[in-house]
Amino acid sequence: FISFLRRLSGIIKENKVDIIQGQFLPHSHYAALVGFLTGKPSFVTIHSTTNQSGQSVKPATLLKNKISEMLTQKFFAVSEAVKRDLVENLHISATHIKVLHNGINLDRYSPRETAFSLHRELGIGEDSRIILTIAQARPEKGLEYLIRAVPEVLGRYANTHFAFCGGGPLQNSLTRLAESLGAGGNIHFLGVRKDVPALLNDSYASVLPSLAEPLGNAVLEAMAMKKAVVGTDVDGIPEMIVHGSTGLLVPPGDSPALASSLIEILRDTARTATMGEKARQRVEDKFELNRRVLTEIEIYEDFLAGKK
Repeated sequence: FISFLRRLSGIIKENKVDIIQGQFLPHSHYAALVGFLTGKPSFVTIHSTTNQSGQSVKPATLLKNKISEMLTQKFFAVSEAVKRDLVENLHISATHIKVLHNGINLDRYSPRETAFSLHRELGIGEDSRIILTIAQARPEKGLEYLIRAVPEVLGRYANTHFAFCGGGPLQNSLTRLAESLGAGGNIHFLGVRKDVPALLNDSYASVLPSLAEPLGNAVLEAMAMKKAVVGTDVDGIPEMIVHGSTGLLVPPGDSPALASSLIEILRDTARTATMGEKARQRVEDKFELNRRVLTEIEIYEDFLAGKK
């Protein structure tokens, strides 16, 4: 570890680095340490919340974050929810934190006429409606609760299909759950994909049933593709979805509520399309990548100019 810090310090000095930016754990802590060792200002971006792991905060975690607070100029939180977590659970001063929401590159997410490529891949008719979930199959994503909601949805709209993109360690167990509920024919696991915009373009709507979600780029991706999103009212998701306007919010871990909201968006196609239009506009106004990057650059330029 000491050798690593020395090597990194050498790289920073050799390249005459002005500012150090740390992303994700444990790299954010490394940024703070190497900034201290080289006398360079450091900033770190926090992408996670303590409730994601489902475990209590360890004393070592508190200590590492307090040291990073002392050695850095500012913490950037990707959502107001992350900022609250930093203040309430890691005891970081609110004045040391600035919220910079994640952004979406809108050049990559350009809605167009449905190509039905996903329909052909799944072997279903063009009259079928696909609800897409972009999430790794991990406990905090709450996919089990969505799968348990599917039979009730199929009872009203039998020609609906649910596609899951992202792979993950729980995929096999979720596949077995879908089959045990008699919904296996309408639930499809696509694995890890690199064509998310195309998958969204062929989908009717999107759903993210997370139990913990610092922000959730999957929501922004769907909104950018003019899709109404059903999401859980947890952490950073309500900062993206405006309930009843750009999508619907439900309590986390509530399969009946998920089923009810999905039935609602399947029933009212005109309202769902309007939600999608408003969702795209919200991303353009609040979550566009270039705007977020320029804001961060301005912070660095002000700091270097002595404005702090």
